[in-house]
Amino acid sequence: MSNQSTTEPTPRKDEESDNNREYRYYLEDHPFLGPVVTLLLGGLCLYSTIFSNIARDLLLGGGVDSTLVFNFNRATGWIIAFIVGIMFISFIFLLINIAEASARKIRRRPTVCPSCGITEVPRSLQFNHVPVKSTDWEVITCPRCEHTWHAKR
Repeated sequence: MSNQSTTEPTPRKDEESDNNREYRYYLEDHPFLGPVVTLLLGGLCLYSTIFSNIARDLLLGGGVDSTLVFNFNRATGWIIAFIVGIMFISFIFLLINIAEASARKIRRRPTVCPSCGITEVPRSLQFNHVPVKSTDWEVITCPRCEHTWHAKR
């Protein structure tokens, strides 16, 4: 008999299942998506109601009297005011996210590989930065020695 243990090694935890856990909101990982979609949908609503009257023609049809058109315009006026307000707030959020991303890019120091010591040069020698889903971390890979490590974004 050999001195080896008969217990089987414990199976490794599936790393993919750890990445599927959500600890943050989806829009925190995609800060430009929400405001841009809101601005696009709001612009489409404004175009269809104010500039082209497509919504009025679809909802009321042709040959309607002026009283019905007046009531429709009064009702859609409140909706348009709400949409303009939401679009204004989305535009402010978009400006804040752009300023935050720009400040992060300006403050970011060049990355140095802990294995070979090579320094990242933004336009000529770039490391591969892959964000870890739903965290503030990223996996960085050195192009020279293929060393990978985790760092805060």
